[in-house]
Amino acid sequence: MGAIMKRRTEFLRACTDQLDELGIDYTVEQGRHLKIRWSCNGRVRTYVMSITPSDVRILKHIKTDVRRMLRQDLHG
Repeated sequence: MGAIMKRRTEFLRACTDQLDELGIDYTVEQGRHLKIRWSCNGRVRTYVMSITPSDVRILKHIKTDVRRMLRQDLHG
């Protein structure tokens, strides 16, 4: 597996692990960017991430962003 594929998998898991924990179904679209789409409490969400980010803290940012979105969806 190439370095880019490893990074894609790592970034994807950072996002989808939280969705899996809550039992939320999602779809993944792969292209130049990863797009993860899900629906929660009638709200459709899309999270887009680069596969080659320059920020070394990207995994932390992904987890924080998705957690924030889910908190809004679940708690209004």
